[in-house]
Amino acid sequence: MPLSTERRLWFPNLTGDNHVVTSSESLRYNCIAWSYDGSQTRAMWPAIPDDYFWPDGVREEESVDSFASLFQRIGYVVCPSFEHEAGFQKIVIYAEDDDPLHVAHELPSGRWSSKLGDWEDIEHESPMTLADGRYG
Repeated sequence: MPLSTERRLWFPNLTGDNHVVTSSESLRYNCIAWSYDGSQTRAMWPAIPDDYFWPDGVREEESVDSFASLFQRIGYVVCPSFEHEAGFQKIVIYAEDDDPLHVAHELPSGRWSSKLGDWEDIEHESPMTLADGRYG
């Protein structure tokens, strides 16, 4: 089942057939935690004490570099493309200027998974499926 028509308006590249909803809405976790370690029990964001988790030793700033450092800490490396490579899992950091807005991760199939804020998780065709909308 796809996202509702109203929610798809936030993402101009989403169509009724290029994604599928894979979970119910939840306030318990966000896209960062979902892509970082699959957590569905906590949200992650820098510099928001008490409400969000952020690992010690990672700069607590809202920047692409800080988010990249977060994922490099668990073994990710910067790569030139989000094209599927068998045996590797990739993430993509969506940003507007240097302000991170969203993180999605690649599934073994080559499709991608995103937790859409407080909304549902979706499986989508590529990182471009969510580009040019709410996530920059």
